[in-house]
Amino acid sequence: MRVRNLHALCGLAAVSLLAACATATAVAAPAPPDSRTVKWIDLQVGDCLADLPPADLSRVTVTVIDCATAHLAEVYLREPTAVNTAVANVANRDCAAGFAPYTGRPVDGSPFSITYLIDSNQDRTAADPMPSTVICLLQGANGQPLTGSARR
Repeated sequence: MRVRNLHALCGLAAVSLLAACATATAVAAPAPPDSRTVKWIDLQVGDCLADLPPADLSRVTVTVIDCATAHLAEVYLREPTAVNTAVANVANRDCAAGFAPYTGRPVDGSPFSITYLIDSNQDRTAADPMPSTVICLLQGANGQPLTGSARR
């Protein structure tokens, strides 16, 4: 599995898992007029991003654009997970398992790499045993912007 620019963030508690992960920031061209700004914790499968949240958590929003426009990443999976398992090995496993169903190909040998964000709400109750969410993103393996959706 090819994992590049591993970028895990814990949202609402503003706790960073970056000690266990490589940090990365990427900058794309200015977003087109049909873009929208959303909190990264609200990203949905199929969203294409003009930018990524910074590793230092100084900004909680990202710019979502049409996938036909050059973009840095595409959301391909949202997976609930328990707070105490919201760590790199679980995120890597879940993101790797969700890649082929979305793209129709394995990540190895593809023109993509994977990265993820982790929203750790940490408001666990008996009614909500898995409050965290792993948000899996695919990016160009060579670091270049993507054009078009990778969805099969």
